Amino acid sequence: MERKVGLVLEGGGFRGVFTEGILECLLEEEIYLPYVIGVSMGAINGGNYISRQKKRNYDIMMTYLNDHRYVSMKNMITKGSLFGMDFLFKDVAYELNPFDFNTFRQSNQELVIGAMSCHSGLTDYFYKSEMDDPSLLMALRASSSLPFLSQKVSIKGVQYLDGGVSDSIPVRQALADGCEKVIVILTRHQGYERKPFTYEKIGNLMYRAHPAVVQAMKRRHVYYKETTEYLEKLEEEGVALVIRPPKPILLERAEKDREKIRATYLMGYNYGKEVMDQIKSFTGNLVQT
Repeated sequence: MERKVGLVLEGGGFRGVFTEGILECLLEEEIYLPYVIGVSMGAINGGNYISRQKKRNYDIMMTYLNDHRYVSMKNMITKGSLFGMDFLFKDVAYELNPFDFNTFRQSNQELVIGAMSCHSGLTDYFYKSEMDDPSLLMALRASSSLPFLSQKVSIKGVQYLDGGVSDSIPVRQALADGCEKVIVILTRHQGYERKPFTYEKIGNLMYRAHPAVVQAMKRRHVYYKETTEYLEKLEEEGVALVIRPPKPILLERAEKDREKIRATYLMGYNYGKEVMDQIKSFTGNLVQT
């Protein structure tokens, strides 16, 4: 399938429910973009978009928010991860709120998952078309494993962490993969700038075997600024349609307030309705699969 129009999804943990609201609008309109790339929560949302599972991640959050298996200090102490990765990528994915692998596989849409190699500090990309189901979940797990708050994930002998560290907005990869135009959904508002990394000493201690991880975290804010400036250029050229939250999203990394999560989801859904005409005009008739 020709990759005329691609979808690029930023991560952002709980902020990803904003993205999920917009993706629900796309599914309601039966807009199925042929190429989807994301990192961290963006990759997870991309998978649910392709499997046609509206609100799946939102429902998981709302159901298990206060379940220690989902997110808790108990997980951090006993398993070295704030989020219960086994719970999410085994119990939830196969039993409690199953991922629809059949629909996902029947779709002609490509999903690309970015994860940071701890060996190089750069991003490796994993393609749906090249992975079986267990490998897919492992790549999603790797892409979502936050430094300091998660264990590294091993794939074919390489250790990985959160893809958002090395490539927060993987628009360059989408263009390199042949997309002529891209819709980019961000979870940060217009004008947002990342703060410099300030935990170098702790990072050097924790990742002494993988110094490239710390280097990636140190350059992240610079690369993020370069990428957002690049997006503005692509917008001017008509290559990108960038959808940003209309106001800052104020959710904690491990948010416990259901009403805030719900409000953020509705912000995305309502904003998706507002910009739908722009989306349709931008994509034309190049999006059906």
